[in-house]
Amino acid sequence: MQRSPTVEEICAVAKRAISTFKSKNLVSCITGNAACLLYGTSRQSHIFLELDIIVLSEDHPPRKLEEMLTAEDKDFYLIQPKGSPDAPKVLCSKLPSKSDERKRGCKVNVLVPSMLDLPVVQRDRLEKIGDVLVLHPVLLLFTKLRTWSDRRISSRSYMQSTQHNDDVRYISELLSIVRGRGENVSRGGAQWIPMTTMDAAWCRLAEYAEEYPTSKTNLRVIGFIQR
Repeated sequence: MQRSPTVEEICAVAKRAISTFKSKNLVSCITGNAACLLYGTSRQSHIFLELDIIVLSEDHPPRKLEEMLTAEDKDFYLIQPKGSPDAPKVLCSKLPSKSDERKRGCKVNVLVPSMLDLPVVQRDRLEKIGDVLVLHPVLLLFTKLRTWSDRRISSRSYMQSTQHNDDVRYISELLSIVRGRGENVSRGGAQWIPMTTMDAAWCRLAEYAEEYPTSKTNLRVIGFIQR
């Protein structure tokens, strides 16, 4: 098994992708686990890092966006998943490798807002960490809540899985980070987020609070008040 990408390598790949999309007048940023790590969540050695990048536009389908990257940057390439000849090709990016190891690659997931129940937000609502753009932590929290909620509904075994523990850890740590930044997720305090997005997030916050009562203090401080 190849060595997992480092956060620094993920950021280097993201910078190239963001630059390519920018040349096409498209704004993009890092989301997913890599974004969580950039905000300061703890890294678990068993998690093999991938790059999740969201393009803040609904004008192009994800496959078209992937083709933009492969056409403009030779380090991006599409590959057929092993053992799955009928599956769609997967986007990857080349990574540096040592002389004594096999060639390395990083899986790249190109997303658009509707895939994550997110709005198309303006660039000034993104965060810059180091020299890469990252999804706002409140929206990142919302995406992690959505993943947790969807998975627990779709799979009975999920609640006893390592994946579940990882998802809950990310949510718990993001809640603390959002609280520490003084963010407000109340319907009146986050007016830059559309009400439809807020309503969906509040339903998931209520679901999470019921499952994990110890989270209620953090939730209350950031503006989530249950009725």
